Amino acid sequence: MSLLSFQRAFQAAILQPEEPDASELGFIAPPRRIDRAAAFGVYHTAYRLRLAEFIATDFSVLRRHLGDDRFGRLVEEYVLSKPSSHRNARWYASGLPEFMLSSQSWSADPRSCDLARFERALADAFDAADAAALDFEALHQIDVDLWPNVVFSFHPSLTLLDLEHGTVSLYESLRDQLEALGTADRAENDVVAVWRRECEVFHCVLGPDERLALNEAMLGKKFSDVCSLLSFKFNGEDVSHLIAGFLSAWVENGLITNISVEP
Repeated sequence: MSLLSFQRAFQAAILQPEEPDASELGFIAPPRRIDRAAAFGVYHTAYRLRLAEFIATDFSVLRRHLGDDRFGRLVEEYVLSKPSSHRNARWYASGLPEFMLSSQSWSADPRSCDLARFERALADAFDAADAAALDFEALHQIDVDLWPNVVFSFHPSLTLLDLEHGTVSLYESLRDQLEALGTADRAENDVVAVWRRECEVFHCVLGPDERLALNEAMLGKKFSDVCSLLSFKFNGEDVSHLIAGFLSAWVENGLITNISVEP
């Protein structure tokens, strides 16, 4: 058997959900001290333990939330259904939130699903591309007459998540190993901004007005359109002070990376 054929046969056996018996392992030379199945079982088990380790590392807070037994069951189901297809272990566990949402049993636990989504978003923000943030001087250089047509570009790491109310506070309590505080039931979800500035990842639960403005701005809407939308929400009231506050916070937090003026 060629080396390539051996590697393919070994990989195929490793990926089988159940450990193969000795009759399926004829391509392996008989070990001296133990039988083929027992020797191969070490590799079969180790492969799954390594995958489980990747998941536990990427979702340590979710693990605390679920407890070892439930988390172990989740990991086992995920490993069985999602053989690794990446050379980089960083990406193996990234599909866990989608797996949970598509699973009949796990999707019935939206808080855990959202906790997984949030934890994955924090990791994705850390790995996102770099981009230099603009400072306040860049805003001051824009002519007043051009502001209605200004369009903002945002940091590649910035993302908005629509999460069940209380997910972020639960995450913070579990991360810091504190007792989780109760949260009032609320029909409206939390919209959370996640981003990276230099080497540190930040998150913030947005108020309804800011999340509306930021979402529209991230969609590439002109500054005048964002203002008009907020003004409409407030029945035509002047919202310049509100917009100015949002814009100041976005710049201060390093969210804006470029400004352009559209026709």
